[in-house]
Amino acid sequence: ADGLRLAMAVAFTDPKRALSIYDEVGNDLLQVPANPRSRRDGTLALALSSYPLRRTTRAAEARRGLDSALSRLREDKLYPATSIELGSEADRTLRALADLEAESGNMQKAIDLYREIVAKTTEAKPEVRLADATGLSRIYAVLSGLHRRLGNTAEAAAVEGRRAALWRVWEQKLPGNGFVGRQAAESTCTQG
Repeated sequence: ADGLRLAMAVAFTDPKRALSIYDEVGNDLLQVPANPRSRRDGTLALALSSYPLRRTTRAAEARRGLDSALSRLREDKLYPATSIELGSEADRTLRALADLEAESGNMQKAIDLYREIVAKTTEAKPEVRLADATGLSRIYAVLSGLHRRLGNTAEAAAVEGRRAALWRVWEQKLPGNGFVGRQAAESTCTQG
C-alpha cells in the first residue's frame, strides 16, 4: 500500500519512476500467496499505472493493463456490481479507463463510464462523509468537463449544479473551513 501511494504521488511529475514503483509493487504482490487484499492492490496497481504509461506515450500498454485489471475485478466478483464504493478498486479502475477513453477521443464512452460510477455509488454519503463528498465532487468536475468538450453545455451545467449543491451543504456544516470554502468557490466558478 505504501508503494502504491508513492507511485501515485510521483505519477504525473516523474512517470518513469512511478512505473518502476508500480512494477516493483506488482512483483512483490505476486510473491504473496492467495491473499485477497494483495490481489486487490495488484489490480489497483495495474489500473493506476495507466496514467504514467500514457504520459510516456505507451497508451496501448495502458489499455492492456486496464483490460487485465477489469478481468481481475470480474474474477474476484468486484465488477460488474450493483454498487461501487468510492475509492475502491472498481471505482479507480473505471475512472482510469474513462480517462483513457477521453484521452483517446472517445468522450461519450468516458461519460458513460463516469455516469455508471455515479449511478452505482449508492452507498456513498457525500452529505455525511467529507471523503465521499470530495470523491464525488472530483467525478462531477471531470464529467462536467467531458460534457463541455462535447458541447453539451446544459448537461455540464446540471452536473456542476449538483457539485455546487454538495459543497453548499458542507459550507453549512463546516463554516469557515478553508478546504470546503475552496471547493465551494471552485464549483461555483465553473458553474454555468
